[in-house]
Amino acid sequence: MWGDQFDPEGHNSSHPFVETYGDSIFVVWQNNVDGEVYRAGRHKDWTNFYWTNLSETPSALSVYPVNAGGLYTVFADNTPGEYDVYWKTYPGTPMNNISQTPSAKSIFPQSVVRFTPSYNSLYTVWQEGNTAPYEIKFRKIDVYSRGVNSLSLENLFLNTIAYFTTIPGNPEVTPHLTHRDTFFNLQFPVDAGYNYVSYEFEPDTGYTYYFATVLYAQENLTEKIMIDGQIMKEIELIANNPEIVLFEIPPQLYSDEKIEVKFEKVEGTYAIAGPVGIFRFEERPVFSGKGGVQSLKEKAFFNLAIPSVFKGKINLDFAIPFKNRVKVYVHDISGRIVFEKEFTKRIHLNDLKLRSGTYILRVENPETGKTLYHRFVKID
Repeated sequence: MWGDQFDPEGHNSSHPFVETYGDSIFVVWQNNVDGEVYRAGRHKDWTNFYWTNLSETPSALSVYPVNAGGLYTVFADNTPGEYDVYWKTYPGTPMNNISQTPSAKSIFPQSVVRFTPSYNSLYTVWQEGNTAPYEIKFRKIDVYSRGVNSLSLENLFLNTIAYFTTIPGNPEVTPHLTHRDTFFNLQFPVDAGYNYVSYEFEPDTGYTYYFATVLYAQENLTEKIMIDGQIMKEIELIANNPEIVLFEIPPQLYSDEKIEVKFEKVEGTYAIAGPVGIFRFEERPVFSGKGGVQSLKEKAFFNLAIPSVFKGKINLDFAIPFKNRVKVYVHDISGRIVFEKEFTKRIHLNDLKLRSGTYILRVENPETGKTLYHRFVKID
């Protein structure tokens, strides 16, 4: 037996499915007594799993569960009379019909999920048919859309599972922790240091990563959040007022497959670090204004011409791969336009003043309808 038995829900059960996502472990299975699907999860360094009835279908049978991305549980259920394939995220949320075949049996699903900063896509295959020979069906569903460049802390936590997490306020040495002097369990658990608290994560390259944390202290203090020695945020905490922090981590800072996070004291008794979540996304695709994917030649030119990270002033001056005039827009992470101007032949962005953060440069050709996008990060 691997680890703890899921008791009592683990008795008289079948079809277990185990998934690892980052540093978390998830298990789903069907209970043959109540006909429900259960899901359990824990951090890989925790001792116990926490499980719950996920399907919540007392009048129907829910069977053959699988899990995707730590968040989406997919299973077959005969609520309409014949088995259909559904996905669900948490207890109390709706079941969503994937197969939509009320007159044919749909069972044995397998699913994977793709997370990007703009949407989540669920890819599912299953067996369909009432008698042999059976068919294998496939469907892709965009199960959640954040809107272009509108990643917020709320939809981040509700619709994505952190790929890496910390466990502050724990007397044991916690995952990813490289330095602290003490810890507290206040309104939020925190690790604390007389000068700094630090963590180290080991990401895979080729992905986009976002940093999120909640900070809390019982005194006013100021501290810097640094990634690989670069200041990403300076936070002024007001006593007993939680502060939420979210930003994209520049890819250049984890090209060595390490994310070194440091909370450094500026003013106050301690540097403090609340729960940290590192969220992993695949790169968002870049599309033309008419729905086609931009050419590889244009995409390569654009990505080479414009740096991905700017420190201090932003100065750009380069020819563009369009014959006609273009409109240039800069969007912040919420999608708001913070700069717009029209250019011909060359783009000149001299001493563009932006705050630290993540931005999207959008270049439109009104005559052809073609659009190019480029994401960049500004740090002070």
